[in-house]
Formats: sequence, structure tokens, C-alpha cells
Amino acid sequence: MTPELIVLDVDGTSVGRDQIVPADLVDVLRQLASQGIWITLATGRNLTETLPVWRQLDLGDRAAPLITNGGAIVSEAATQRTLYQKALSPAIARELSEALSARGLSTAANVDRWRTGFDILAVPSDNYGYTKSRWFDQMDKLVIREVSELPASGPDSPDVLRINAILPEKDSAAITQELTQEFAGRLDIHSIDAPNYGVHFMEAFSPGSNKWAAVQYIAQGLRLGPASICTAGDDINDLPMIVGAGMGLAMPTAPDSVKAAANATVETTLADALRPWVE
Repeated sequence: MTPELIVLDVDGTSVGRDQIVPADLVDVLRQLASQGIWITLATGRNLTETLPVWRQLDLGDRAAPLITNGGAIVSEAATQRTLYQKALSPAIARELSEALSARGLSTAANVDRWRTGFDILAVPSDNYGYTKSRWFDQMDKLVIREVSELPASGPDSPDVLRINAILPEKDSAAITQELTQEFAGRLDIHSIDAPNYGVHFMEAFSPGSNKWAAVQYIAQGLRLGPASICTAGDDINDLPMIVGAGMGLAMPTAPDSVKAAANATVETTLADALRPWVE
């Protein structure tokens, strides 16, 4: 079965450390788009970080809306207009930020730039210099607003789509477990390795906010069911969309749990895995 919608993770799947989409993958995706197949990206990056990758593909009228912030938001790529979002409760977002500050960790609260004019509300703590050098300073187009604490609920308070914190590698598992237990049922929390930045991140989302939920939003608009969708990813935050899609592909570097859940593991390159669907 040839899919009607292909959804690809970015880091570790579509690009490596050089931030360049391989030429053979660009070629295959353009051929698939010319056949009428919809294509998009689903990434933990925010929209500002994603657009430079997306523009390398140049897919024409078969470019589906972009999924960013781990599935918390769906945007129209050409206009950057927000189509869908799932935000955190303001009170819980502030509570998590305070828990991070108590551990010396800085909060990066991702917001909708299309609505607010900036990408991140940053609450500095002990590791803020490290957070800036390993993440913020590597993305010169990010617009960051520093605040002493996350705002309370109100008409002028931006919705927080996701909260990130860079964790010390040796303590990342323990900190993630502590926060997962503390916010059980109120937040979905996990840690991921970000090889393109060389850091470990903690991510926190509103319950049920993930890449597959966002894929389903897009698929509904295209009148497509799960069996018509192919997804590909390399980390634990890709698991929901790999499990949910009719064809879920795991990259060779994916954790064993992701490979076990996938329909297949990419053996050589992603371009080679997708090429059989080119007419």
C-alpha cells in the first residue's frame, strides 16, 4: 500500500548535525509529492527552528501543515498561521517551572510566536548560561523573553505549549522520574537525547498532547485514516505516531522500544526506505 500522507521526524531522521536534509531524501520526497502524496514534518523543535529544514524540501502544493513543539501545535508553513494547539494549564506550568528552579534548572516555556511575537519565555536559574550556550545561542532566529516567573492565567498571558529544561546527563533519569511522579496525571513528561545540540532535555506537555494527536488533526482535514499514513522517527517522542500509523518506520538509532513498536526499521537510509513508493 502506498501511503497518502508521510510524516517525518526532523532531528536524527530527516537531518543530522549539519542540519541539511540529504539530497537523496529531498529527491524522493519531491517525487512522492508529485504523485499526489502529502508530506510534512513532526518535530520537537518549535516552528522557528523547523522552517529552515522545511524550506529545503520545497514540496509545492502537497506540503501538509507542520507539526512542531512535539505535537502541541500545528501551523501553516507558508503563513506560519496557527491551525491547532494544545496548551498546558497556566497554574501547572508555573508549578513545574518552580520545581525546576528549585533544582537549579532554567525553564524554557515554548509559546506560539504567530500569536505572541516570540518563541520562548525563559525563567533563568543556575544553569542558564549553559542553556543559552548549548541551545538558545545556536538558534539566532529565536526570540526569547526572560521573565522572573511564568505568568498567571489571564487574557494577556501567552499559552505555554511545552516546557523544556536541559538536564545534567548524570542526573537526567532521576530528575525525570521525580517530576513524572510529582506531576502524574497532570503532565506528560519524558526526557530525550538531542544529539544535534549535544544535550539531554526534559519535555513536559499537556496530557494527550503528542505528535500522533497532531497527525490525526491533519489527517482529519485530508479525510485520511491511519492506514493511509506513514510515519518515521528515532526517539521515544515519536512512539505514538509510529504506533498509530498504518506504516511506522524506526530509524537505526532509535531505542529498542521504538524499534519493537515499528512496522519496520530503516536498514540503510530513509530515502531508500521510501523509494519503493515512487512510481
